[in-house]
Amino acid sequence: MKETKSLLAEKAKPLLSSLGKELCASEHYYYYRYHEMFSHSLTRLSFAACLSHYLDKEKLLAREEVAQEWLGVDMEEKPEGGFHLDLEDYLASLIMVSNELVRATLICYPTTK
Repeated sequence: MKETKSLLAEKAKPLLSSLGKELCASEHYYYYRYHEMFSHSLTRLSFAACLSHYLDKEKLLAREEVAQEWLGVDMEEKPEGGFHLDLEDYLASLIMVSNELVRATLICYPTTK
């Protein structure tokens, strides 16, 4: 977990911060104009945080923890703009966590005849 958290802090946080500032610098609507381009990436980063934390602590991360502590983004949209973790992206990452846990269970479960 520590490796994943430090990797996200080292690589994802600065990138999301600078990209969010660029998209929202001139006009606020640019965030939603390009939202589909980075929505999947935010979902995958959120998934990595949630899965890593669950495997380490056996507890799910709250949306606020994923956004602020792991990704360094806001949980809700702010008037000045910037990245935020949409509820849909967070929920999609939780679905991906459950899918991954089921897949891992089926692979590890020995088949008997």
